[in-house]
Amino acid sequence: QGNIIRNLPSKAYSEWAKNALIELKANYEPITLNYPIYCHYRIFRETKRRCDLSNLIEGINDILQQAGFIDDDSYKFLIPVWHSEFESLEFDKVNPRAEITITDRNFKLTKQRGC
Repeated sequence: QGNIIRNLPSKAYSEWAKNALIELKANYEPITLNYPIYCHYRIFRETKRRCDLSNLIEGINDILQQAGFIDDDSYKFLIPVWHSEFESLEFDKVNPRAEITITDRNFKLTKQRGC
């Protein structure tokens, strides 16, 4: 009784999250969006090692929320968009990154930059 099991972020995730938050805040301004919004993801990984795609997206959405770009990352407000797994998950040893395009009915964020 009273024991709580909690998953703590890894050192690698914590470092990535810190750098991604700095990158977003330094290069982008949050805008007002009409919900629901659509997040288009394109992820460039450094290696071809197996990964959990849903965890990658969850981390990205958490950072977008912390940076003030989205109010809520629940399914009622954010709809993930994939054209196909192979188009959305790619490999780039030199420049691993995530490119996210956020759209709603009235606006499209066209400036993309990796974080």
